[in-house]
This record gives sequence, C-alpha cells and structure tokens, in this order.
Amino acid sequence: MKTRRIGIRISPTEKEILQNKAKQNDMNLSNFIIYNALLKKELTKEDRDNLKTLLIDIRKIGTNLNQLARGLNYLSLLEENKPILSSKTIEEIRESMEDIKKNQAQITTYIRKIL
Repeated sequence: MKTRRIGIRISPTEKEILQNKAKQNDMNLSNFIIYNALLKKELTKEDRDNLKTLLIDIRKIGTNLNQLARGLNYLSLLEENKPILSSKTIEEIRESMEDIKKNQAQITTYIRKIL
C-alpha cells in the first residue's frame, strides 16, 4: 500500500510531456514516474564511458564526411574536362552524405540527452 507522498517542481511544459508519455504507455502519471525512476535500467559508468567513446567516433565520422565532400567538390572541378564520375553518381553520393549527417546529428543529440 502506498502511504508516502513526495512533491517535485516541474514546469508546465515538463508536466504536459510527462502526462503525454504516461498516457502513451497506458499509465497514470504517478506510476509512469515511479516506473521510470525505479524500474528502468540505469546507465552504469561503463555505459556512460561507452557512449562518450561513441560520441567521439561520431565526430570522427563527421570529419571524414567533410573530407569526402571536399574530395567530391575537387572531382567536380576536374570532371569539367574529363568526367570521372557521372553527375548523377556525385549527386547520389552527396544526398547519402546529407542523410548520414542528419542521422549523425540525431544520434549525437540523443546521446547527449541521456548522458
């Protein structure tokens, strides 16, 4: 039986977010908060260290993508005289790189939130 009460201060926006998440999980707000605070697996120091390493690796991938972009731009200049890659291939590579950069940004944002 639950006999103790605690109080926390949150913003109206935070309360709305928590209520929506509780509703999505078919829980009342109290049970949702208890579940997430007590029953969800907490990140260990090892988990956090691994995530920090992952962030570093993601940054390195970003650096590599920038180098590839510079290389593609250079190839585009060379191709005016003698095409090495079709313009369609270059455009497909650029689009893929943009998709990777977007995913990279989303993953980085997510990891930073949980650290």
